[in-house]
Amino acid sequence: MTTITQPFVRFGLRLLGGPTGAVLVMTATFVVAALAFFAINGRESIPLFQEMVMGAFGDSYSFSETLVKTAPILLTALAVALPARLGLISVGGEGQLYLGALFGTGAVLAAVDQPGWLLMPLMLAGAMAGGALWGVIPGLLKTRLGVNETISTLLLNYVGVLLVSFVVHGPWKNPNSLGWPATIEFPEGAILPQFFDTRVHMGLVFGVVAAIVLHILVTRSRWGLGLQVSRSNPRVGATAGISYERNVLIVMAVGGLLAGLAGIAEAR
Repeated sequence: MTTITQPFVRFGLRLLGGPTGAVLVMTATFVVAALAFFAINGRESIPLFQEMVMGAFGDSYSFSETLVKTAPILLTALAVALPARLGLISVGGEGQLYLGALFGTGAVLAAVDQPGWLLMPLMLAGAMAGGALWGVIPGLLKTRLGVNETISTLLLNYVGVLLVSFVVHGPWKNPNSLGWPATIEFPEGAILPQFFDTRVHMGLVFGVVAAIVLHILVTRSRWGLGLQVSRSNPRVGATAGISYERNVLIVMAVGGLLAGLAGIAEAR
């Protein structure tokens, strides 16, 4: 690479790394889908995209349902994005979501007769604990045994799904569900508040607030700077007193915590 082309390359990387890059990627995806995928399959691309847009935003009900689906996606995306700031490739959002649902539901079943002011915090704390546990296990495996976090998080997804399947088909199954695998109905005090007579719930607020707080932390705080240093060169970070192993556990646990919130929001 010559000294003449280096500024252009750096500009291109900055462009693709910011909001403009996201717009360019979405535009490229649209073009490829319209001109290649749909055309190859003999479909009219424009009417299909119009139906997709109308299905997501065409009326108030469609828009509210889109927001309902946004909440768990946003929270589990943060469970992937935060470890990525340290160079970790975590694909365990699904398992962490399931463990959040498992632990949160367990808290509800254990304290089902308690008033809502106590039941709701217990449910949320249980969900966060379950997700954080399923996040920190791969972190421990990586820092103690050198196990690749992508493999461990992927495999723990299956374990989490099977654990939930076991309890809803077995000890937690509602005897009045007519054979359908489900727990008892959550009491009113364990259901996240919903907005404006829609199914949009507090989980969306959790996700938006978490995204803003994490953005500030990773871009403006000393801890965020430490993540960048550890990602670039853990040895240099260690000489500055930045523990790579501790940061691995923190980002994996916090990411799992957020995915756990998504789980109990879906299980409400």
